[in-house]
Amino acid sequence: MHTIPKIVINSGKEKVLTIQRFTLEEGDSLLLQNENPEGKTLFLRGLYRFLQNSRRRREKLIEKGDVFLWDIRRDKIYSKGNREAILLEYQPAIIPEMTLNQNILLPMKGMNIRLKHKLIDYLRTFGLTMKQFSPGRNLSFSEMKIVELIRAVLLLPELILIDDFDLSYHKNLHDRIFEMFSLVRKNGTIIIATCKSANPFFTRNFSIKGKEVFEI
Repeated sequence: MHTIPKIVINSGKEKVLTIQRFTLEEGDSLLLQNENPEGKTLFLRGLYRFLQNSRRRREKLIEKGDVFLWDIRRDKIYSKGNREAILLEYQPAIIPEMTLNQNILLPMKGMNIRLKHKLIDYLRTFGLTMKQFSPGRNLSFSEMKIVELIRAVLLLPELILIDDFDLSYHKNLHDRIFEMFSLVRKNGTIIIATCKSANPFFTRNFSIKGKEVFEI
């Protein structure tokens, strides 16, 4: 289980968003539904920035019931992926000179049997088998987003944070994506996404009212 403390996000002296304390169970799927693109993105970045702290510091902060303050002007996010949490923002993180396969396998130390079989399955599922040796620059936006998603899922992190799910992935792909998510959720991975509209796949729903995030 993950406990997320109260997170207050500032821009200089201005408070821009408050996320109230909540908990996450293994395999949870959470959706933040809101029309405000800036607020949705800040929600994911705030969670991710908190998770970048060491476990010891996070536990100490939670134990004391302290508020986690993040000033987006002074304290920048220094990475968008690790084995604990992976943040997928709207613009895909793809290296143009690398092939599709190389982009997927970039953060991995080696290719074991599990990874090889899973990679083959996912490429087939999303119709990318014939493009696995194509350079990143030749992929469409939709293909880049799927490559980024496959990479995240193969790493089996504790959390995957996805911004603008509805804009990033065409509706025709949703069933295949949710099937992939169902498999990794069985391993305990938590899926958190933002979207403009509701989606029945997600079991918990959050919203933004004013400058505060709350569960509905």
